[in-house]
Amino acid sequence: MSEADWLACDDPARMLEVAMGHSAEYCSGHAPAPSGRKLRLFVCGIARRIWRRLTDERSRKAVEAAERYADRLADRGELVEAAYGAAAARSFGHPVLCPEWLAHVCAAPEPASIVEAVRRQSELVRLLAPPLQAAMLRDIVGNPFTGPHLRRDKADSLRLVSGSSSLIHAAMPWLTPTVRSLARLAYEDRPSRKCGECEGTGSRPLPDRLSFGHCKSCRGAGEHEGWSLDALTLSALADAMEEAGAGQDFDSQRLLWHLRGIEPCRKCLGARAMSLDAIAHEPEADGCDACQGKLLVPLAGPHVRGCWATDLVLGKE
Repeated sequence: MSEADWLACDDPARMLEVAMGHSAEYCSGHAPAPSGRKLRLFVCGIARRIWRRLTDERSRKAVEAAERYADRLADRGELVEAAYGAAAARSFGHPVLCPEWLAHVCAAPEPASIVEAVRRQSELVRLLAPPLQAAMLRDIVGNPFTGPHLRRDKADSLRLVSGSSSLIHAAMPWLTPTVRSLARLAYEDRPSRKCGECEGTGSRPLPDRLSFGHCKSCRGAGEHEGWSLDALTLSALADAMEEAGAGQDFDSQRLLWHLRGIEPCRKCLGARAMSLDAIAHEPEADGCDACQGKLLVPLAGPHVRGCWATDLVLGKE
């Protein structure tokens, strides 16, 4: 798999094999394999996307516990308890082809169970289309061919590593308190959306049709927590980073691109056999109907919790 293939691939199972280093297509020297945290947030992102189909409260609590565990806000005991609840909610008449199965996977104590679930695309595809899964995986994993990535050195300090040049940046001068604060806000902020079951009222008619009760879908709130990060907050984060000096090198320029919701044109990368490094220095060209010669296009998918760019700024692995 080439870099252009990775950016255009719509097969999340194949992408995972390459990112994990288990595929013959994988070339050594690329990025480290995705952490268990990132894999967990990937399946949690899928669960958030189909939140309305998780009708059992135990399944929703399992996804929420899994997200807290990924961010070290819940311990293993809480995760295991949530997994038991999700297992009880799961429909054993249809052990795989149901949203409750996915919620159970989210709370799986061992990351190996999550990896296996992503590989079982014949089942997962029934919950979310592969192209959207692939876009979410790229948002979380990043680009295993060129980086940038975070690695720990011998002193257990995080360093920014460019996979294309193997350069280690000991300091990121644009990582100011304002940038960190905005990054935390962007990571935690998922704009709410109106509940489709109660039309935002928070209540629904009871079976007797004479009285109303809390809407179970939104827990009476009238809205659901969103499944994607707020684009405006991410754009403000990119602006703050640029004001602090980011964008002077290719690695930080890639961060700005991603946070602003743009990426290199896949068609140009494939047709010209270009690398992402070349995109930064290539003049605009005519003839591409996808990018109109600008070499950059809108991201194919949303930003989700675990996004590689916000993780990098926050020092999360």
